[in-house]
Amino acid sequence: GFADYYEGDALPTLVDSLEGRLPRYDKPIGFLFAPGTSWQYSGGGYVILQMALEDEMGEPLENLVRKRIFEPLAMTHTTMVQPGEPGFPTDVAAVHDDAGALIRTGLPITPQVSASGMWSTPSDLARFAIAIQRGLRGETVGPVTPPIARAMTDIVSLHYVGGMGMPFFRGFGLGNTEWFRHDGSNTGVNSDLFAAMDGGYGFVLMGNGDDDNTGPVFASLRREIIAGMGWRDRHPIPD
Repeated sequence: GFADYYEGDALPTLVDSLEGRLPRYDKPIGFLFAPGTSWQYSGGGYVILQMALEDEMGEPLENLVRKRIFEPLAMTHTTMVQPGEPGFPTDVAAVHDDAGALIRTGLPITPQVSASGMWSTPSDLARFAIAIQRGLRGETVGPVTPPIARAMTDIVSLHYVGGMGMPFFRGFGLGNTEWFRHDGSNTGVNSDLFAAMDGGYGFVLMGNGDDDNTGPVFASLRREIIAGMGWRDRHPIPD
């Protein structure tokens, strides 16, 4: 993962990121295995995709995703514009450390927007997940067609983690449900998305605190939501 920056810092370019001129990357980003054959966490891989898309399409990634994904899916509170740039929202939650203190300005800047620079809300992420669920049922919602929905939730690798596709993890267990899900955190902020592969239900959690604080809260909320909604009973496990 890439380090966050704040207003007043010297921001690296995408070329700096690709060539390893960063605190967390001291060598150029390169291919470790043939695409589609395995999986590892790679913020750098998304930087390669970002640069390829911007070079091919001739405009910044934040414009491409706004026009092609966010607007068609009515994700009106989602952006890849960064703090200090024109169009950045004025009502975002500030980030906090594990002691509950504000981290610097409270508004981290992520120059590598493809890897970790999206700002959103639980409702907007739920709209994204619902579009995929409807795609899995054979419907087309905006840019999400059934083939895209299936490709996004397919399991690519079991080697490093328990079922990882392009953007989502796949998992069983919680609520006797097969989920496509994604969790993740930057410094001082955390999120968790669970969506059922079948049945059209799920939830999104967000918190503006470090993992030490938000992790236990999320774990408790997951259990309470699943139990309260009775989702476990939809898929009983035979004795």
